[in-house]
Amino acid sequence: MLKTTLPVSNELRGTLRWATGRLREIYGPRLKRLILFGSQARGEADPESDVDVLVVLEGPTGAYEEAKRTSPVATKAAAYRDAAFSFVHMSEEEFTEGRSPLVWSVREDGIDLLRLFPEGASLEDASSGSTATESVPKPEPEPTSDSTNR
Repeated sequence: MLKTTLPVSNELRGTLRWATGRLREIYGPRLKRLILFGSQARGEADPESDVDVLVVLEGPTGAYEEAKRTSPVATKAAAYRDAAFSFVHMSEEEFTEGRSPLVWSVREDGIDLLRLFPEGASLEDASSGSTATESVPKPEPEPTSDSTNR
């Protein structure tokens, strides 16, 4: 059974809230589950621990395509938090069948982020530990090498 209590710092809680909101924007109704797992979920993390999140999607998932969609979120969250963020993608069917050790572990220790954070928040809320549910900021377009050399 997935847990809904989060044994992490206010800073990480805010970053997870923001990332949850961004992933909701990216996937919409296709996002079925978002589950924190690993040492962070078990409350055994140290300052060097990474942040592992299982992204369960409706329909088939392609690792490369999904990683391209979520890497900007992982990168921004990692930069803000100064820790690696890893998103693991899986179809709802794979999760429901539960044939992998990863699914067994997630079901035992995972924390349901969609239930915990019904709405997203800004990264500014992350530093204060605020529970505000402001809209998630849109990422700024990255300057291209052509535009920076003119």
